[in-house]
Amino acid sequence: MEDFDYIIAGGGCAGLSLAARINRTDLKTKRILILDTEPKSRNDKTWCFWSEGNENIFTPYKGWSNLHFHTSEGSYTQDILPMRYQFVSSIEFYQSIYQELEANPNVEFRYERVLALSDAKDGAFVHTNQGKYKAQWVFNSINFPFQKKDSRTFYLAQHFYGWFVEMEEKTFDKDFMTLMDFRMKQNGETCFVYTLPFSDREALIEYTVFSETVWETERYKKELHQYLSDSFPGKKFKIVQEEQGVIPMTNHHFPRKKGKYIYNIGTAGGFTKATTGYTFKNIQLDTENIVQALLKTGKPHYRLDKKGRFGFYDNLLLHIIKHRGGIVHRIFHQLFSKNDFRTILNFLSEQTNILQEIWIMGRLPWGPFLNAIWQYYILRKPLENSLEVNTKINPGYEPKTTETI
Repeated sequence: MEDFDYIIAGGGCAGLSLAARINRTDLKTKRILILDTEPKSRNDKTWCFWSEGNENIFTPYKGWSNLHFHTSEGSYTQDILPMRYQFVSSIEFYQSIYQELEANPNVEFRYERVLALSDAKDGAFVHTNQGKYKAQWVFNSINFPFQKKDSRTFYLAQHFYGWFVEMEEKTFDKDFMTLMDFRMKQNGETCFVYTLPFSDREALIEYTVFSETVWETERYKKELHQYLSDSFPGKKFKIVQEEQGVIPMTNHHFPRKKGKYIYNIGTAGGFTKATTGYTFKNIQLDTENIVQALLKTGKPHYRLDKKGRFGFYDNLLLHIIKHRGGIVHRIFHQLFSKNDFRTILNFLSEQTNILQEIWIMGRLPWGPFLNAIWQYYILRKPLENSLEVNTKINPGYEPKTTETI
C-alpha cells in the first residue's frame, strides 16, 4: 500500500481545479495522487459562469457582456458590464491543467476505478479495483450512489443536448449571447435554448429542459431542428460536434465530509446550485479556499458562508418546476423584464442582500410561490419522485461530427 499526502478521487473539473491550485503554491512539494477511470481526452462538456474577474484556472475561451432573453411575451437585451458571461471548453481546460501538473514529479495520475473511501486512524484509505492507497487527506468528487433522502426532497434534472454548428453564411452577432429563449411549446415542462456565438458563423446551440423525466436523444434532435428552422429559416448548417448531459436539480443534502479525513468537493460536496445547475465558479471558489486553509493550518477546513434563505428560494422554484413546469417561463419573463440583468445574475449567484431579494421577489407573480409555500412548507405534502437519482444518459456516448443539414 502506497502513502500520499493528498489523494484526489475523480479527475474532472473539481479534482483538477484543486490539483492545479495546490500546484501553484508551496504545497506543490506534497505527494499527490489523482485517480480517475481514464484520461480526459475529449471535449465532453462545457462550463459557463459569470464574473467581473476571472476565477477559473485559465483564460476562458470566450466571454460576452451583452445578453439576450426571449419569451413569447417579449424580448430583452442588456449589457452586464463589468460582468461577462464566460464559456470554458472542457478539453482546453483538461489539456492546460494536464500540461501544468505533468511537469511536477510529485503529482501522479493513475487510471483505476474508485470503489470506496474509508477513514484510517491518521488519514484515509481509497480502495480501487487495483489496490488500496492511503493519504493524509482525501478529496472526493465522485458521486457515489445514494438513497433518496425522504419524501420532502426534490429529485429533478436539468438535462440538455446541444450542437456546435457552423453556418454556411454569416448568421450570428458574436458580441451577443442568448441566455434563455423560451419561444417554444413548454408541454408542461420548462424548456429553453441558449446560444453561445463564437463567430458570425459558429455557435453552440443547446436545448435545455428542467423536469423529472430525461428525454430520449431523438426528441432533443427534433426540437433543435425545429428551433433552428424557426430562428434561422432557410439557413444551412453543419453540426461540428454534439454534447449531452444531465445535472441534478435537488435539495438533497450532499455531505461536505465523507469521513474525518475525507472531503467531498464539486457536485458531490453540494456545490451545484439546485435551481440553475451552475457549478464551475463555485468549484473555483471552494478549491481556492481549501488551498488557503491548507497553507495556513495544514487542514482543509474553512467556514462555509451558506445563506439559508437561498435554500428557501430554491425549494419554492423546485416545487413550481415539479408541479407547474409549464408556467416557469412566465416567472422568468417577469424576472428579466422588471430587473437589471446584473442584479438577476447576482441573485442567482447568491450574492444579493435581503433588500434586493425582497425587491426581486416582489416583482414576480405571487400565486405560484404562495401555492408552493402552502403545499411544501405549511401542508408539508410528501413528494412523489419519478427520477432515478443515478440516471446515466447514453453510456459510452461520444461527441461526433455529423452531416451538413
